[in-house]
Amino acid sequence: MLRSLITTGVARDRADHPGTGLFTEQINLVYANALPSTLAILTITILAWIGLDEAVPNSLLNLWAGYMLFVATTRFALYIYYSKHYQRYQIRVWASLIIGSAFLAGIGWAGISLFADITEDPAYRIVIVMIVLGIMAATVPVLSAVLMAFFAASLPPAISLLLIISQWQSSGTFLLLSGLSVYTILVIYAAINTNRILLQTLSLQRDNQALIKNLNVEIADRNRAQDLLEVHKRDLEMIVDERTRQLTDMNAELEKEIAVRLQSENQLRESHDRFTAVLDTLDASVYVSDMDSHEVLFMNQNAIARWGDRVGDICWKMMQDDREKPCDFCTTHHLLDDEGIPTGIHAWERYIKESSEWLDCRDQAIQWPDGRLVRMEIATDITERVMAQQRILAEHQFLQSIIDGVADPIMVVDMDYNIKLMNKAAETTPLVSDTKSLYKCYQVSHERDIPCDNEDYACPLDIVLRTRKPVTVIHRHKTADGSERLFEVVGSPLFDERQQISGMVQASRDITAHIHTQQELQEKKTRLEHVAYHDSLTSLPNRTLLADRLNQTMSQVTRRGGQLAVAYLDLDGFKEINDSYGHDTGDLFLVALAHRVKGILRDGDTIARLGGDEFVAVLVDLQDSKDSIPLLERMLSAAAQPVHLGKLTLQVSASIGVTFYPQAEDVDADQLLRQADQAMYNAKVTGKSRYHFFEADKYRGLRGHHETVTRIREGLRDDEFLLQFQPKVNMRSGEILGVEALIRWQHPRRGLLQPREFLPLIENEELAVTLDKWVLDRALEQLEQWQAEGLDLSISINIGARFLQKSDFVNQLREHLQAHPRIDPRHLVLEVLESSALEDLAQVSDVITTCSEMGIVFALDDFGTGYSSLTYLKLLPAGLLKIDQSFVRDMLDDPEDLAILEGVLGLATAFRRVAIAEGVETIEHGRLLLQLGCDQAQGFVIAEPMPASALHSWMESWQPDPQWVQQETVRREDIPLLFAGVEHRAWVRQVEHYLLGNTVSELKLDAAECRFGKWLNEFGQMQYGRKPGFKQVRILHNQVHDLATRLCDANPTPDEETLQQGLTKLKELRERLLHELDMLI
Repeated sequence: MLRSLITTGVARDRADHPGTGLFTEQINLVYANALPSTLAILTITILAWIGLDEAVPNSLLNLWAGYMLFVATTRFALYIYYSKHYQRYQIRVWASLIIGSAFLAGIGWAGISLFADITEDPAYRIVIVMIVLGIMAATVPVLSAVLMAFFAASLPPAISLLLIISQWQSSGTFLLLSGLSVYTILVIYAAINTNRILLQTLSLQRDNQALIKNLNVEIADRNRAQDLLEVHKRDLEMIVDERTRQLTDMNAELEKEIAVRLQSENQLRESHDRFTAVLDTLDASVYVSDMDSHEVLFMNQNAIARWGDRVGDICWKMMQDDREKPCDFCTTHHLLDDEGIPTGIHAWERYIKESSEWLDCRDQAIQWPDGRLVRMEIATDITERVMAQQRILAEHQFLQSIIDGVADPIMVVDMDYNIKLMNKAAETTPLVSDTKSLYKCYQVSHERDIPCDNEDYACPLDIVLRTRKPVTVIHRHKTADGSERLFEVVGSPLFDERQQISGMVQASRDITAHIHTQQELQEKKTRLEHVAYHDSLTSLPNRTLLADRLNQTMSQVTRRGGQLAVAYLDLDGFKEINDSYGHDTGDLFLVALAHRVKGILRDGDTIARLGGDEFVAVLVDLQDSKDSIPLLERMLSAAAQPVHLGKLTLQVSASIGVTFYPQAEDVDADQLLRQADQAMYNAKVTGKSRYHFFEADKYRGLRGHHETVTRIREGLRDDEFLLQFQPKVNMRSGEILGVEALIRWQHPRRGLLQPREFLPLIENEELAVTLDKWVLDRALEQLEQWQAEGLDLSISINIGARFLQKSDFVNQLREHLQAHPRIDPRHLVLEVLESSALEDLAQVSDVITTCSEMGIVFALDDFGTGYSSLTYLKLLPAGLLKIDQSFVRDMLDDPEDLAILEGVLGLATAFRRVAIAEGVETIEHGRLLLQLGCDQAQGFVIAEPMPASALHSWMESWQPDPQWVQQETVRREDIPLLFAGVEHRAWVRQVEHYLLGNTVSELKLDAAECRFGKWLNEFGQMQYGRKPGFKQVRILHNQVHDLATRLCDANPTPDEETLQQGLTKLKELRERLLHELDMLI
């Protein structure tokens, strides 16, 4: 039955073929219902989306709601488009579109019926069924005008609902299916019946409209016929009257016209005579010739005087008696276009060789009295003007030859910056490729696309226009060889006859040599002052300047608190270099080494040379002696790096003695130097290549190096040594990668000692190998225990140079592993110092290769403090690079350390090695490392070294900081932004040191002069200037400098509380600025 109803409905739709008036009315009705049906779709969708939120998964409900919003939007758009453009397309197109829209809605309503199968709640199922039934009922009045649209909208939800209900396992399913089927049939029947009634109504309406239209047409035709008869009658009467009047008027007008024509002929004759008289008074030759026959029709007196009376002759014979055809310069063919319309005046110049005359000729086509077009030429003698121009040209060439002889570039510039004239010197500018082209002055001088803006270069033309006086400015121009040199540019105004400035003469003179001479004089003065206070070989401060700075620093420490360290550095093995290669080579070695050591010190620290191979460093801003250790280690590392002099590679080590100020007893600068010297001597005695602190009590009780080594041996025998473990993690993912085994000495009297307090004493002793074996054995025991407990961890062990370079190292390592057979060798990582690995590169490389075949991983420890040669890195197959903590610790405030760290990471990437950062002490350290692409790290902020028993609880509680998890690696082009932030930190730190009374290098308080300010105004402006936050960065930077300037220039000096408040505010502004910088990435 359902099938027959649908077939009947479709057949009825087709009965009224698309394109007829009845079908058009059906479509109009459907489109008229489009707007309310769209609102209904939106309302039901919103109510269903809210009501079914708890019954249907959000993803499906949101997908369905989005789809229905799309259906409503497209139907509304279709309604709007149909309302405005219904005549653009055939009715069949509109029918297809509305049927398609109905089908899309039907699919959507079929979609909501699927939710009845998702939810188990009977109430929600009833709601969904009621929605579908309601939609089916609603389609009857809305879409029954076009049954295909009705079926497209109602059948998909009906079928979908019936299919879903048929799958329900309940006793009332069959009854519900039967009821829904009957309901569907009744809805279809109602739609078909509504369609039938609607078609009948539309048909009757159309027939009635046709009858009424025909009746109105007949009535209108009859009335129009009667009106036409009346009009024709009146028109005929008027035509008779008008014709009679016209004949009378025409007779009178004809008599007047005859009189006017006679008068016009007389006036034309008089006008011709006057025109001829005017032409005769012209100081120009005028003649008229026929454009076809070239016959001369008229000549004025000036023309007759020039060529004779040639009226009636051929014009080209008048010009040249011996010619038999028109002149080569004849302009007749230029005076008319292709349609015979005059083209206007054609101007040209002609030279008459026979009389040495120049004529300015103006030819044009005019209408002759008889109506034809003729050629009129007005020829004016311009011989004097041409001769004057030639004289001016000769003078110009003469002046040009004069200025071409001037070696300085000279240009004449007009008001629009155009170069109107230049001499040879200016033409040799590399930016002038074609002297015939028009250049702007700023293009030639500065290779710019816009005029100078008075920010980078002062514009002389702008100044001349403003002051009306000559001006002198200094510019930097490119010369013929492509180099840039300083020029003194003199601009002089050019005035026209009204005393208005029309341009400028610009002369440029190379003053580079003069400037250099002045600079050389100043440099000589500076050098003389430098010699008095600096070492002549290394340019480091000499003993005199060292004493002055040490006394000043001691006074500041006494006044403000804190400590300073005096480090006395003496080279180990330098005498052999002098003896083997001569003093010249020794001097070059000292210069290179001095420059290297100076480079690793901080702002405010001083390094001086006392003579020979002895240096003294004054280290400031220390809170206690431990603060000096990173610097001392870096000084030792810098001194131990090889120096390449030509083909020579020279290497020494250094011994450093350190003393501190203030002390329990009063000491002066000389006493500090003697104490540091004594401590340096003890450093040499205990093995060289190390530092030694001067401690009076300790040195009085020390009985020599041998007793110390003996005590360490006894401690090893008495089991006083222990291992602690520091985790290594992936900061981004939180993965625990392993631990590093660190040796400690539980000294009976001195407590827990760090490795640096006893390992340097046995570095050159066989005891160092014994201690390494002890560490290896204990670490393997612990690793075996962890593996038995199910902990999948790797363990890193530090191997000393002496043990590593043993010929049987691999065999001994294999024996240790065989003693612990359950250990997977891949969980063992051996860390070797970069410097020790390079002492015997070939042997260490073979060891690493052999161990790698066994599965053991090697790491270069403290990478960056040694030689870091690309060749060495290539030859050493170590898979891990551990970045030394000295670079990591200071990278937030030291751009040089950050640059080294970035370079190490670049090397690791280039050589496909994994980099691990040591010494991560704050969250900010970790963030910056992650921004640079270094994910793996260890340090106190992650975990301090701990006993093995504490590792389990730490692993259970360990979570990476949320900032680390969210931190992304910055793009390569944004890395300068990180350096800019560190530059700003360093500057703020420098301000803080200055305010606390410490000696700092030149402090740039001008916002445009500090290193961050220069970056901000140049690269920063170019790269980030258009980003919204860049303006705020500039504002904060200016605020930081304003506050720093007020604090530094305060008079009187602020008290301690005010100073601390100012520093707190300064740091707050710094953090806000750094935050805005992060937002630019």
